[in-house]
Amino acid sequence: MAEKDKEPDRRRISRGRMSAAVELLDSEERPTSARIIDLNILGCRVYVGYTLPKGTRVKVRVTHKEEVFEAVGEVVWSGANATGIAFKEYSAEHEEVLDKWLNS
Repeated sequence: MAEKDKEPDRRRISRGRMSAAVELLDSEERPTSARIIDLNILGCRVYVGYTLPKGTRVKVRVTHKEEVFEAVGEVVWSGANATGIAFKEYSAEHEEVLDKWLNS
């Protein structure tokens, strides 16, 4: 592929690689297990095993090293193997947990 044909990286902040268990809850509180592939303060990429419709609101619960991060997110893209979720809101307490993970 020619250099001019490459898709520019649209991420505003680079993502950190991470493997952790994730539970996604849809609007009806139905849980889905997933795995975090990578994340940053704005969102994450998860392996779900099926596609989630763009715009779907989900509660995200990540457990890593005996700590928990929770956020409300929205699916911004979904493919065959992964889904991108933008975090819409999370508490200051959970922001501290996320910062700790990202800076370790």
